[in-house]
Amino acid sequence: MQPDAAPSRSPLAKATAARHQRDWSQKKPQPPRNMSPMAARVVALDTRSPRSGSISPKPTRLVSSRQRWAHSVCSKKELEAALQDDSITAIETDLIWSTSQSAVVHAHPPQTESDLPFDAFMDAVTTSPQRKHIKLDFKSSDVVQPCVWGLEKYYARALQARGQHVWLNADVLIGPGSSSCNFDADGFVQSCVRHRAFSSLSLGWTVDVGLGHGYSVDHVAALRALLQRHKLLGDPRLAISANLRMALRSSGPLRRLLDECRGELLLWTGVGEPPVAEGLVEQARRVFPVDRLALDVHSTTAGDAMAQEVA
Repeated sequence: MQPDAAPSRSPLAKATAARHQRDWSQKKPQPPRNMSPMAARVVALDTRSPRSGSISPKPTRLVSSRQRWAHSVCSKKELEAALQDDSITAIETDLIWSTSQSAVVHAHPPQTESDLPFDAFMDAVTTSPQRKHIKLDFKSSDVVQPCVWGLEKYYARALQARGQHVWLNADVLIGPGSSSCNFDADGFVQSCVRHRAFSSLSLGWTVDVGLGHGYSVDHVAALRALLQRHKLLGDPRLAISANLRMALRSSGPLRRLLDECRGELLLWTGVGEPPVAEGLVEQARRVFPVDRLALDVHSTTAGDAMAQEVA
């Protein structure tokens, strides 16, 4: 049976399979440097601006700041549970290229394999009876272009019709306690801004939460400069992504940046990070403008395990 004959495959999966079946004996243009095999295959399917799913970019109202999240949903079992849970309103998931599977899959490093490929995830969330918003957390730069391209071409109309919002997220700058970043910040922004009618651009920093640092003036200045270069300070579809604990350790620079832009502040807790006390969540709602605050956090009614590190 041919790969695209399987009835459960999405149009994106069929198109990718069709690309594999082409006559590779023909001379083909070389893909740009640093482009993954997935990007080279998917982008080559259609170099024109997508038409069937294309929607003119218009600012959309950001969703409620009090979403209830399912975190790091990276398997079919976890996705099914999140979709069936009435209390969950938004799903956060990680995306990475799997060399062994030759596909974009949902997995959190160091894992690089999963039973949940990108197209299966999108099929499920855009056809489920229950509407869930989505945060796509890109863990490698080489999957950004094909995923965003596929979102607009095959899923944009369904997302808009269902009122589902998407955050396109990556840690594009070096932040507190960190010394490296896997992304070119300008490259990520350029890959995403062309296809943003249904989404918010979510930009953050690489961090090490355990070192006890906060976001400095220099960290925030680097993000402000990035936003200025791409004329995003006035865009309401912008999310500034920051770790909740680190944001509370030094809130001044982030609050000043919020005063200068129209976006929201998306506070998160990471995989392996202890849950934050509800008291810290309420503190965040007092410190930052609640109408522009989104929360993607694990919380607990118990005392905070790292409370002594929070000013």
